[in-house]
Amino acid sequence: MKRHIADNELNELPTKKMYNIFIKEANTSNCPSIEQKVKTLEKSNPGFHKVSDRIHKALCYVYKQNEENKFVIANCDYLYFWLADLVYSNLVNRKSSYTVMNSIKHFLQNSKGQDICKYDKYNNNYINENNFMDIKTLFDYTKDYDRIKNDLYRYSSYCNREYKDLLDKYKSAHNTICNTCETKSKQHSYCKDFNEFLTGKKKFELTTPACTVQISAHELEQMHNEQKKSREHNKNQADYPHGDINKSDYITSNNPSAT
Repeated sequence: MKRHIADNELNELPTKKMYNIFIKEANTSNCPSIEQKVKTLEKSNPGFHKVSDRIHKALCYVYKQNEENKFVIANCDYLYFWLADLVYSNLVNRKSSYTVMNSIKHFLQNSKGQDICKYDKYNNNYINENNFMDIKTLFDYTKDYDRIKNDLYRYSSYCNREYKDLLDKYKSAHNTICNTCETKSKQHSYCKDFNEFLTGKKKFELTTPACTVQISAHELEQMHNEQKKSREHNKNQADYPHGDINKSDYITSNNPSAT
């Protein structure tokens, strides 16, 4: 089996690492004043109750980090898209996502009552319920860009299924935004950010396929075990034809990563 990009590399992508901080380290944070403000959004926004506690804890974590001068302001964008993803994915009425986010951004203030993060550019002309997922995915891609490029070079473009799926997701969003910005650039302010990202970089496009999937020995063993169980189950059925076709041999012989 060839060396390939696996879960370790996937988890080292900048967006994965940063979002995991909000998920794990923020889990122990508690700020009653922020919690009370976040809770006020539950009544008028069905579905928000499912994520209000996570949002409160993440905001509290950032607040405490900022008070200790440990929070990097550049990470505000990570926080915005992590929060917006929770809101967008759980609200019953997604059209309310922008209004909810507009409220949340003012909940995060320092001890002097000043906003810690500035989200003025994320207005309704920049991001809305129709383009949110593409914008969020593209943001992740721009942050992971350099790491992905290095990973593909190091492993000669061989990867596991999860990494390939992520690259396909990035490619789709990249192509959608490219097409939108080429035809309607005056209507979307995010096109300026996207074009600035590409400026000065040697253009790196995710080809199809972006990487060749390698099936691990563990995955192959699981496939064999599942097929074995399936054959044993079918043999117990009255109408099962008793031909002995070894499907695992077929899959192994047709799987280039098994050689």
